[in-house]
Amino acid sequence: MTKQNTGRRGGFWKGLGLFFVGMLVLTAVLCALLWQALKKYEAGTPAAAMRRYLVQVQQQEYDQLYEASGFTPTEFTGKEEYIAYLKHLYDGQNLSQAIFNQRTGGADGRRLYAVMANGSPIADLDVWQETENGPWQVRTHLDLDGWYEVLAPEDTDVWVNGVLLAPEEADTTLAPAYAGLPETVSGPQMTLYRVTGVLGEPDVTAESENVRCAVEQSDPEEGEDAPLGVYTVLLKPDEKTAKTYKSLAQQAAETYATFISQDTDRSVMLAQLIYGSEFHKRVASYNNIWYAEHTSHEFEDMEITELLCYGESAFTCHVSFTYKVSRSGGREYEYPSQYDMAFLKTGGRWKLADLVTE
Repeated sequence: MTKQNTGRRGGFWKGLGLFFVGMLVLTAVLCALLWQALKKYEAGTPAAAMRRYLVQVQQQEYDQLYEASGFTPTEFTGKEEYIAYLKHLYDGQNLSQAIFNQRTGGADGRRLYAVMANGSPIADLDVWQETENGPWQVRTHLDLDGWYEVLAPEDTDVWVNGVLLAPEEADTTLAPAYAGLPETVSGPQMTLYRVTGVLGEPDVTAESENVRCAVEQSDPEEGEDAPLGVYTVLLKPDEKTAKTYKSLAQQAAETYATFISQDTDRSVMLAQLIYGSEFHKRVASYNNIWYAEHTSHEFEDMEITELLCYGESAFTCHVSFTYKVSRSGGREYEYPSQYDMAFLKTGGRWKLADLVTE
């Protein structure tokens, strides 16, 4: 009896051990299958797809990213500009630690995610599936809905991202400094371009025959249909012409300053202005009798800058100087002065179209 019982007990423990071993093996197999399933599931999530996208960015696989984006080039934005835009967004960012926050605003069944680096958004990503249960596709979200304003003097060639703009497709407008001219006098015209389909900041360049060009960027006014940015082409006169313009500006600035101080007659001042202009009206009605009596006047530190021309018949400039007057008893008074001046050649003579004091 004792031997039989002992044998039965040994078989029981052996069977129990085999059972536990089998369960352990089965559990390990199930865990491995679950792990693979979870990895497969995770690899098929939007987060994993976005992470893979950022790895491609880090590895600078820009050609592949461009081809996979499905981007349709515009007149001003092609592959080169697309890649430059990606570099502008991502270069220097710590993408390995980036996180993704889903946003509202996705269109055409796409999800929109913000890429956050160091707590700040650096870009948006479009995420979508071509087919149900298909792999997630990712590309950088592009905003091409806005427009840029480019303002250039007539007869000036302007390029945006290397593309020559067509003036016949643009509007024309009076140069801002000449807004006060009467309707009977034609002021210099500017060509106003409305440029769309630009990704990122546009590269604006210009050329004009025999005149140096510069492009100035400024912030637009706020509004519902306001441009993303304003670019103004500036024409700078050659050295000889600049010398002539400076002489005209200095003479006109001194005439106006001495008119204010009652050292130049009103008729002399009016003769240098365009009749009927807003500035002519202001000078004609200006009351300068308040100016204190003095014995002498002089100009110091005369400086003429920001010379810009609009063809051969118009130019603007900035004039700064110190106007010193001496009163009886030897007392001297200094008046720092700054003028923005606009000139126009009409009837063969240069006239002062407007003057704004600062």
